[in-house]
Amino acid sequence: MDIQDLGAIGEFIASIAVLVTLVFLTVETRQNTRALRRANVKHTTAEHARSLYAIQDPEVSEIVLKGTQNLEQLSPLEGYRFHLACYTWLASIEQAFEDYALGHYPEKSLMIFRRNIPAVLKTPGGAQWWSERKALFADDFQESVERLLDNPPPGYEAGGALPQMP
Repeated sequence: MDIQDLGAIGEFIASIAVLVTLVFLTVETRQNTRALRRANVKHTTAEHARSLYAIQDPEVSEIVLKGTQNLEQLSPLEGYRFHLACYTWLASIEQAFEDYALGHYPEKSLMIFRRNIPAVLKTPGGAQWWSERKALFADDFQESVERLLDNPPPGYEAGGALPQMP
């Protein structure tokens, strides 16, 4: 065996090593992508839960229920608190939509948001708030919300996420 034969064997072994490395990197990338999606869902769920937890305060809950029915019946302070509650709630959802657009969030995890957005924003006060405040959100998210409001998904009911005030 001469030096050329040894060189050919070395090239063959190197090409197999490159192929094995590419397969390993492909598998690793897929695992990382799945882990990233799971982490994004957990993070978004935690952020969304924080916004809902804040709304559970009895005083804030009453303001949200009153506001979804009619923004005009809120005092300036109540209107401000209603705005913060709605903004915080919707901003956490916006992040999930952004992650989905980047391929880092599973579509099936968006369904609860797709049902709740029109359930809240198709109420009289929710619709008014959205029309006055939608500029606070990214254009692509505004378009997604508008599509949901025009064509709500199955299982949606206006105000369904909210009990009615007595």
